[in-house]
Amino acid sequence: MSLRPTLVAVRAAGSVMASLVSMIIPTSTAHAQQPELAQVVVSASRFEEYRNQVSANVRVITREEIEKSGALTIIDVLSQFAGVPVRGFSLGQLGLGATVDLGGHGATATSNTLILLDGQRLNPFDSTGVAWEQVTLEAIERIEILYGGAGVQFGNGAVGGVVNLITRRGTERPSRANLTVGNYGTVVAGADLSRSFDGNALTLSANKARTDGWRRNSAAESQSIRTGIGRGPVGGDRFFFDLFASESTTFQPGGALGRVGEGDLRAAKFNNVGSFASGSNNGFRLGGSKRLGGSTLFEAEATYGTRNLGYREPFYSLQTVAKSPELVLTPRIQGSFAGGTFVAGLDLSSARQDSNLKYTDFPYQEDQSVRLLNRSVYLIGRIPMHERIELSLGARHQLQDARTRDIVLSPPSPDSDLSASQRYAATAGDVALNWNYREGLRTWFKWNQSFRFANTDDFWGFIFDPVNNVSKRVFVGAIRPQVARTIEVGGEWVSRTTTLSVSAYRSLTEDEIRYDPASGSNLNTDDSIRRQGLIFDASTTLHGGLVLGASGRFQRAQYDTGSYAGTTIALVPDQTLNARVSYPVAPNWTIGGVVTHVGSQHYDASPGETIGLERMPSYTVTDAFAAYRRGSWEWRLAVRNLTNERYSTYGGYGPVFLEDFSRPTIYYHYPSDPRTVALTARYTF
Repeated sequence: MSLRPTLVAVRAAGSVMASLVSMIIPTSTAHAQQPELAQVVVSASRFEEYRNQVSANVRVITREEIEKSGALTIIDVLSQFAGVPVRGFSLGQLGLGATVDLGGHGATATSNTLILLDGQRLNPFDSTGVAWEQVTLEAIERIEILYGGAGVQFGNGAVGGVVNLITRRGTERPSRANLTVGNYGTVVAGADLSRSFDGNALTLSANKARTDGWRRNSAAESQSIRTGIGRGPVGGDRFFFDLFASESTTFQPGGALGRVGEGDLRAAKFNNVGSFASGSNNGFRLGGSKRLGGSTLFEAEATYGTRNLGYREPFYSLQTVAKSPELVLTPRIQGSFAGGTFVAGLDLSSARQDSNLKYTDFPYQEDQSVRLLNRSVYLIGRIPMHERIELSLGARHQLQDARTRDIVLSPPSPDSDLSASQRYAATAGDVALNWNYREGLRTWFKWNQSFRFANTDDFWGFIFDPVNNVSKRVFVGAIRPQVARTIEVGGEWVSRTTTLSVSAYRSLTEDEIRYDPASGSNLNTDDSIRRQGLIFDASTTLHGGLVLGASGRFQRAQYDTGSYAGTTIALVPDQTLNARVSYPVAPNWTIGGVVTHVGSQHYDASPGETIGLERMPSYTVTDAFAAYRRGSWEWRLAVRNLTNERYSTYGGYGPVFLEDFSRPTIYYHYPSDPRTVALTARYTF
């Protein structure tokens, strides 16, 4: 698809718009939004810039907002502020294994919503979830949420949006220690420390958490440590070096049989008793920036990490382990040309995954290996069309080489040794106009193309063996990259006390990678999928420090062509809404809460079965908190699910293994926790 006709049309439209602005707005007042009304973000171009310069819907959750909420985890913050659904099989009190769905992708959200930590990927290159335990809420300075495709800036997987977790850095910041205790045996202890010397900043962040869980066999624990040294401010000459390590263990209770609310909600499924998953992440990251003169700035990071995963299921005598080392290099440069600016960069990554599956009581063992090599180059340019109008253009080309090998040892059947390799390329593009109509008021239009490559697990499927009553993995073969094209239009109003943003979008995805029950694996869908919706966010500070906020999304995701045309994608709620409030009732006291409403959604099922199925019911959850500050101490009481709502963030309809060894096709769901109470003490020094 050629962009030339589109660029010509956009530039012509920009010229017409510039002429209109010249007539409407006097030249003497034509200035961009002042920095004091703009929040600094780094997600949009991977360099520091003001929020009003970004031709997209960007939500920045500040440290002040986090501290004025009752959130205990990063997942709490995202579910309360971002207007996006958050789900998981067993989120519990620690929020481990959570999935954030920015784009309405349902079961494949983890591979289509990009999660970053200081601009570096947290998403694994397999189908497992994000290891949220790698960073604690205490270490977060702000959270940036970029709605919509960002394939030009970040490449693979940035289809539905980007969440960038920005940690607290710099020499001038307080140190903190915190302790949280709650019901169901929940204990969380952490510290975020900082010391400076000779212009250097030494940081240490550590956290340890555990819970017995509300359901049986739902205990979880995690621990993490991150330490680093840095010198220099962001946007200038600087250097940093970080070491990180984390590990977690989550027991797997399995689903409750029946529709949402039915069955024994606390019981663990019989074949899940004793089952658990464990993981660890270790590595280092170094990088920095150098001012090359004038407006030219060079930045680069190098990250090396190893992830080890394990899963045990005693009922089947099943053991699986996987080791995944990865090296990532991200050099880039920012400069100016002919009155505009540009960003050019390279993203290079080399990764491998070696895994083993075996049944200790059954002569079946399988060894797998996958090697991935990704290389991409991208260029982003900004061209002023008028003092208040800016045209943005961007493109990325990414190449992925994959090599796979699968060795099966399964007496008395013959052993098998399968090998395959593939090379695919994908291209992302951006064309956008950003119009700062007046101070604090802007609108934007954006066309975007993003892509997703198959992850390492997508190469393999599962086929149930009824003779031996086990599932065996099979090699799927080559999977093409999926491509999504999105049109977005939006606007934003910012004053010293109020912020309001609204955007509408429509996207079409081709070759989407989704699960195919017939083959037991992920494959490219033959039919295109359309997504459309409206996103809004509003917040205001009133007299006396009363803060009110609301955010939400109305969306629809469905097959656009083929035999399933009009069928809704499972696990995509039609609406997600939040309403927030906090109020300082006394000099040292603050109270507040948030109400979250998630609309109905289809149970996870194949497209053919979705037609005519019941929908998972909508639910409304209320969280409340009270905080007391005195000197360096803060005490916070948080109550989640105040009204004791019985709900589920995930449910499905499909074959389920029962104790009589039958596999009927029935409903199942994963119950969420009832009312929980937590008390937190924080000391700042």
